[in-house]
Amino acid sequence: MVTHVVILGYGEMGKALHHVLKPQPNLTVTCWDKNSDILPHQSPLQSILPSCDVLIACVPTWTTRSVLQEIHPYLQEKTIIVSVSKGFEKETCQRVDTLFPQHLPQHNPFVFLGGPMISEELLNGLPATGVAASLNTTARNTVAMLFRHTPLVVR
Repeated sequence: MVTHVVILGYGEMGKALHHVLKPQPNLTVTCWDKNSDILPHQSPLQSILPSCDVLIACVPTWTTRSVLQEIHPYLQEKTIIVSVSKGFEKETCQRVDTLFPQHLPQHNPFVFLGGPMISEELLNGLPATGVAASLNTTARNTVAMLFRHTPLVVR
């Protein structure tokens, strides 16, 4: 059972997913951003990631590789990694969803969460739909269940 979600990146989508998930009972949602001015009272990554069941990465495409290198040492085997980032890495022209499996420990399940999710609409409580894609069926279903009582329907 998922009890602790970490949202990495507190830009528009990070805020929207926090807004959607925070009302859920029995779920702790912790947010972290590289810019500590955005979240001045945040805890360091090394203290929040070890207890994390699901990590949702809401980071810009151009920071993906460095963020993955930064979080790698603190991830537990059980942590499901979710990316909502879209686009291509400028230097390599690789899709962001291909960077995660290449730069994470092989034991961590990876889920790509995509679809017409508009942060402003989620912040206003409007419904949205997303698709969870993963080679790991259990991880994919866990992510879908995480959003089951929210305006974001994940299939």
